[in-house]
Amino acid sequence: MITEAWFNINEKNSFNWSHHHTGFASGVYYIQADNDTGELVLEHPSQTMNLSWNTEWFNETSLYSCSTPTWKVPPETSRFYVFPSWLKHGVEMNTTNKTRISVAINSDIVNRK
Repeated sequence: MITEAWFNINEKNSFNWSHHHTGFASGVYYIQADNDTGELVLEHPSQTMNLSWNTEWFNETSLYSCSTPTWKVPPETSRFYVFPSWLKHGVEMNTTNKTRISVAINSDIVNRK
């Protein structure tokens, strides 16, 4: 069940600090966004874990198979990203004159008896 929802309106020079949420899953839906208006940055949950990937596992390097402790996901209008609420994340600065508009949600598992 969605427990919280809010709008984010990010004008030029605005960003969101790294943080996490409560609940089961969180997400962001981009109402208006271009890929140059600040990427969603997901942080690897273990900064001490060896993040090296066996190159034989992948045909080529992508933003999902890199060996860095963060994954950057470009915003795109009508795109919805869902991730565990405990996963630290933030949004890079919007350095353009465009406005990035999104709806963020938190959800939780509710036992209805």
